[in-house]
Amino acid sequence: MTSQARHRGAILLLEDADFLLHRGRAGREAWEVALAHEVESALGKHDGIVIASSSLCEVPDPGSLRQFEMNVRVDYLREEDAWTLFMEAAASLNIEDLLTVAPRELARLYQLAPADFVTVVRQARFRPVKSLRELYVRLYAEFSLKLLPRGRQGALPLQKQAIA
Repeated sequence: MTSQARHRGAILLLEDADFLLHRGRAGREAWEVALAHEVESALGKHDGIVIASSSLCEVPDPGSLRQFEMNVRVDYLREEDAWTLFMEAAASLNIEDLLTVAPRELARLYQLAPADFVTVVRQARFRPVKSLRELYVRLYAEFSLKLLPRGRQGALPLQKQAIA
């Protein structure tokens, strides 16, 4: 991967590179440790630009951050930004009952990210959102996923719902 990026003069993007930030965590599988070391070794020799993203808020091994020249924390949306995206999502879904959810109510979902709004709007293609209250409930579901305990969760079980 690094040789291809170098040859093309491209930026190397490692999305969800959580495995690089868990270097010293106990209970890791041998293959996880081997993969992390292999990637770290390749990155150490790479002279191009590498961007690694992670959704981890807490880094269990701060020493793992030293392998990067720069670390940028992108936090959750501020209340006013979440409200702006909420209203934009409502407009894109042609929802008109704009007074059924108050900004202070949306502010309770303190861990919203732009991707949460994108997910809900995308899902509306096959599960239409008919009201602002329903939009809020869907965002609440995305918010609730962030409250689950971290660890080896695997895929989340799907809720069985009848498709109308």
